[in-house]
Order: sequence, then C-alpha cells, then structure tokens
Amino acid sequence: MIRQAREDLGAAGRRVRDERIRERLYADPAWKAAGIMITYLSWEYETDTWMIIRDAMAEGKTVYAPRITDRQAGRMEFYLLEEELRTASGPYGIPEPVGDRLLPEDCADQHTLFLMPGVAFSENRDRIGYGGGFYDRYLERRTDLMNRVALCYDCQVTDAVTKVPLLPTDIRPDRIITETRTIGSW
Repeated sequence: MIRQAREDLGAAGRRVRDERIRERLYADPAWKAAGIMITYLSWEYETDTWMIIRDAMAEGKTVYAPRITDRQAGRMEFYLLEEELRTASGPYGIPEPVGDRLLPEDCADQHTLFLMPGVAFSENRDRIGYGGGFYDRYLERRTDLMNRVALCYDCQVTDAVTKVPLLPTDIRPDRIITETRTIGSW
C-alpha cells in the first residue's frame, strides 16, 4: 500500500517533493556541519539522493555509498563515491560505487551525516526497510555513527494509530525529513 502510494506520486510529483525534501535537509544543522555524508543511492521510486550527492560534493563534502559485500550474510560496507559518480549494478539491481576506498572506521562524529532509505516510517521514527536487514546489521556494528536521517515522502509515514511492525534489531533514524516536516530532534 505504501509502496503503491509512493509510485502513484508520479515522476513529476516526486520531483517537486524531492526539491522540498532537499530544501529541508539543506537547512538542517546536521547538513551544514557535515564534512562526510554517508548515503544510499536512490533507485526506482525512492526519494532522490543523486542531486543531494552532487550538491554535497559541490560543497566539499566527502560522500560514501553502500555496496553489498556478502549477500548471504546481509552485509554491506560504504565506499567512497567519486566525483564522476561511477556506479555498477549490485545484486538487487541497485547502483553501487565502483571505487575501492572504504569508509574509515574513525569518521564518526558530529560532522558525519548518515542518510537512510526505507519503505515505511512511523511518527515514532520506526522504520521498515526492504527486508534484507542490511542497514540494521551495519548500524548495529557502527553504533558510533550519529546524525542518522531518513528521507521519505509524507505518504510513507504512518499515522500515530497505525503500527509499523518492528523487530528487536531494527534501528531508528534520529530524524525523518519529508517534503512538509521533520520528525524527531537531536
């Protein structure tokens, strides 16, 4: 239902909403302070991150994106995304960076911004991903990463009554930014 609502926005509707989401993100103190941005590479009907990546690089931010390193174990790592934005199709058809520079272990501080994808979210910042658990496993290992922000459209946020089913291993974003609001605070 939520996936369909997101698809039903249409390309033009998503472009308008993506622009509003970018404006809200760029006004956020975490964006302004970030020297490193860790982000997903959007595909299909997700909130667009490609313009965000270009703008981050234009501002001198270093950008890392995920690559699945072990599909069976549900593991991914983040690799430097070079200015040419060279990618290759990963195991699920999702673009992945082709470079070999891994995200440094010592990069986590208030100057790092971590953008998370998801299918559905709640007012409590609960998150449903795509079912592979890649982000939850990664963040379980990297509890030091702060400034976790999910980007999504309003239609992906359930009301206060509707429950988003959670597993004990699910990790919430610190904030959710949609085209009309920001949910959560630092």
